[in-house]
Amino acid sequence: MNYRRITRFVLVGGTATFITWALIFFLNDVLALFYIPVVIFAEIIGYTYNFFMNKFFTFKQHSKNYKRQASIFTGVSIGGILLNIVIIIFIVENFEMKAHIAKLISAIFVAGYSYGFHSKFTFKK
Repeated sequence: MNYRRITRFVLVGGTATFITWALIFFLNDVLALFYIPVVIFAEIIGYTYNFFMNKFFTFKQHSKNYKRQASIFTGVSIGGILLNIVIIIFIVENFEMKAHIAKLISAIFVAGYSYGFHSKFTFKK
């Protein structure tokens, strides 16, 4: 097991989670925009950051194979975004939590899903 790579993945994922969390907090709580489109927008920004940081920092993939990796990453990320959205909506609607708090909870579940798929398919060596 590559603990350095897992540590880098958690660091990148934590940063991406903070970015999405901050966007959700600002757009939903400060600007009072409806939380569902805010969550979708924030997830897209977070996953874009996540792709480039995981490609170059976590998995150290400096190949020019952007199309293949971006395609797989996008598929895995869409699954992660959908999983995040479902979990966030479930938590907000059933436990009356703020969306930015629900995002932190959902991130725990989505991290395992993402690492497994990205290490096995997106950035495999």
